[in-house]
Amino acid sequence: MTLYQITFGVNFIALLASLWLGLYLVTRNPRAPTAWLTALTLWSLGGLFMNILLALNPPPTFQPSGLRFLFPFWPSGTFEQGANAWLQGWSVAPSIAYWHHATMLMRPGKMNWVRFI
Repeated sequence: MTLYQITFGVNFIALLASLWLGLYLVTRNPRAPTAWLTALTLWSLGGLFMNILLALNPPPTFQPSGLRFLFPFWPSGTFEQGANAWLQGWSVAPSIAYWHHATMLMRPGKMNWVRFI
């Protein structure tokens, strides 16, 4: 096996696992905010694995016509860099905030002012 095949296989399995674990958490306890925040963390981290899969297998043609108007804050040279340059970690960055809020809800003890931030 080549390194390409190993990387592709690991990232594909990790993407499927993150999607499935997120769905599993939400379906087991749909009213718990901790379950939703943890599932959002997993789904956001799934974007990292998708980014790696797109870097390994870019689409044949990339037409970002509507993306320029949808995300005007991206640098202008982003769309000329390649098929996966548009992600730039935007799909992974929210996972840090989701996990922070999930761990704040999991803290033991009485409700304190930190949980309301």
